[in-house]
Amino acid sequence: MAESELTAKDDLRHASAASAIVRARRPETLGDPPLACSLSGDAMADRLADLGALFRQSLLGADRDGATLSLQLRDSPEVEERLARLVELERACCPFLEIELERRGGCLQLRIEAPAGAEAVIDGFAELASKKP
Repeated sequence: MAESELTAKDDLRHASAASAIVRARRPETLGDPPLACSLSGDAMADRLADLGALFRQSLLGADRDGATLSLQLRDSPEVEERLARLVELERACCPFLEIELERRGGCLQLRIEAPAGAEAVIDGFAELASKKP
């Protein structure tokens, strides 16, 4: 296969991955979910390891404003795929969080917001994002 065909296929794959950008919000109609993660023990340790590895490999910057953490990550199909999967998993185990993933300013923007009383969750994400490789 010619290099131009590979590049075109990569561009198409990246464009189709853009449709995987996730906007995960709390369901407004279901009331307030409990402010607790449903993961325990090994599952939580595995999730934290996955998030930490992704942040160490791809994090470009982080901003915190109270109970909202905004992370900027390298924009690549691999990072987008991994991040979209982790967003969906986080949405399932922590439905009280508002999580948005979008492409903005040449990078992937991950925004995580916790309701009052769950600020410690944002502390945990911020700590993971601050760890150096």
